[in-house]
Amino acid sequence: MKVKNYTCVVLALLFCCATMLGQTVTSSMVGSVVDPADAVVSGAPVTLTSADTGAVRTATTDSLGSYRFVELEPGTYNVTVKAAGFKTLTQMGILVVAQEVHNAGKMVLAIGNLTDSVTVSAEAAQVQLNSGEKSQLVDSKDLEDLTLKGRDLFGYMRLVPGVIDTAASRDVTSHGAISGININGATSALNFTVDGVTDMDTGSNTSLQYEPNLDAIQEMQVLTSNYAAEFGRNSGGTITVVTKSGTQDFHGSAAWNHRHEEFNADTWVNDHTIKNGAATPRVPYRYNIFTYSFGGPVYIPKHFNTDKKKLFFFVSQEWVKQFVTGGQEFQYTPTALERTGDFSQSLNNNGTLIKILDPANNNVQFPGNVIPASRINPVGLNVLNFYPLPNYSPSLAAQLNVVNYTEQGSATHPRRNDVIRADYNFTSKLSGFFRYINDYDTSNILYDGVQFSSDVGGVLGQQGISPIVHPNGGHGYATTLTYTISPTMVNEFTYASDWDQYTYTSLDNYKSEDRSLIPGLPELFPPPTANTQGQVASPLNGYQNLLPTISFGGTPSNAMSYSRVGSLAGADYTINPTWYWQDNFSKVVDRHSFKAGVYLEYNTKWQPAQRNLLGGLQFCLLHFKPVAQHQ
Repeated sequence: MKVKNYTCVVLALLFCCATMLGQTVTSSMVGSVVDPADAVVSGAPVTLTSADTGAVRTATTDSLGSYRFVELEPGTYNVTVKAAGFKTLTQMGILVVAQEVHNAGKMVLAIGNLTDSVTVSAEAAQVQLNSGEKSQLVDSKDLEDLTLKGRDLFGYMRLVPGVIDTAASRDVTSHGAISGININGATSALNFTVDGVTDMDTGSNTSLQYEPNLDAIQEMQVLTSNYAAEFGRNSGGTITVVTKSGTQDFHGSAAWNHRHEEFNADTWVNDHTIKNGAATPRVPYRYNIFTYSFGGPVYIPKHFNTDKKKLFFFVSQEWVKQFVTGGQEFQYTPTALERTGDFSQSLNNNGTLIKILDPANNNVQFPGNVIPASRINPVGLNVLNFYPLPNYSPSLAAQLNVVNYTEQGSATHPRRNDVIRADYNFTSKLSGFFRYINDYDTSNILYDGVQFSSDVGGVLGQQGISPIVHPNGGHGYATTLTYTISPTMVNEFTYASDWDQYTYTSLDNYKSEDRSLIPGLPELFPPPTANTQGQVASPLNGYQNLLPTISFGGTPSNAMSYSRVGSLAGADYTINPTWYWQDNFSKVVDRHSFKAGVYLEYNTKWQPAQRNLLGGLQFCLLHFKPVAQHQ
């Protein structure tokens, strides 16, 4: 009795799941066969052959002379029809793109012997039959013929009607590349899939877990509106990518892309900004991108895969070496005289003296505008000495007495992208592929909350502020098995897993930002050393003895500050592992095609909340006395 009850439950679940279609990139092909008098030819054997791998599928025309192939991988196919009393007819080069029902058109058989053959290379016009969706395809020819400066596949989105790219620059690929895409007015709730697998960071839904390099992409399709229910994960539009597979022939490519600031004109500001007696040089702008791809059959002559129809491979790699600007700073830092309390030469932008008033003497100006050494708070002096000395004498009127320190820096940002794919035709009924993508991305961040970097030593002896190291890589793999149960029944199963990280650490493990560098700093309480369960607190996510936020009043203007907050206030470790299972079942009945599927997604997001356990110090010109605040 229990078994029956469980069976009923399972059947009920399967019935409910019949409308839950899993996302997929596979397609279908339909066509018809007639004789010279336009009469239907029923019961004729139809053979579908992949022009890329030689894989074969078979079907038979029905009573209306129609045939249908389901769960087809995108690619180029040849269709052959053999019927008694007619010449064998082959239609070559039928291009099937992802997620479509392709109409191969009407094949007209000529009367004759089966041993005679007719080959047609022209293809019938493509007609979308399965839905009223609005979509646009960017195929491999577009990808090869159109050059993109940064080799970012999202740069092609501008070719699609209804899509606007708001990204300021696409100098290189990035995990946030999709955030600049606007599809029919939607800037969020977009979806990006690779080989039918969702490739979105599920914490933000505005960034990717990885991006395949251009050499590994067979086609890209943009579904803008009215798309089928199986793409209903997100409402703002879906971008699908299909990776390349190996073929029966060997193919390869290699390229080098080079950009350098020597090819760029200098800016007017640089020409008129004098530093150390010379004009400021051009900001480094250097990219070197090396790519290659190679694919073909895996075979051993006379031993394995001799006909080159079983096992295929494809591999592609892209290295991005970039040395680009990390920013340019124009700040006011304490002068040597000001650090001793002497403000006799401290002027406003209009040339008037900045008056230093004595709060202990009815705010009367200090004699000579000099603060006595006995009145200077030693902690405040330690804070001033944390900053570098002036290095710049401005010539522009707007910068006089407002800017006395300038610095620009560049940092490395290496990236590497690996794509590996293997396709295997196990039998005439069972085929599958495995695909792996690794997107390595690590950048050094300068001037994020600070105004001087590690190549400028402070007067306290520390070697400046170390850059923030930002690993932001990801990877993913997917495997798909397609089993042809019968010529009219096909099942497709996919398992995939993706992972990415969004991590911040310091190049010197925050030694250049340790609280001990400024002696005497007040604190409400030290960073916790144990959590609520009594366990040792993790050194990640803010539990470090680092400097507080330091800021000054409005006089002098443009004063240097220090503000490491949020994810930059101590090591931060964020990851997003995801898992996907999906199964699609297709059945052809007469001229109708039925499809049902199940899609299961399990994702987690490990990310600390915004926090600042470090406190903050605010200074004003009148007192030079730190006031501790807890934020």
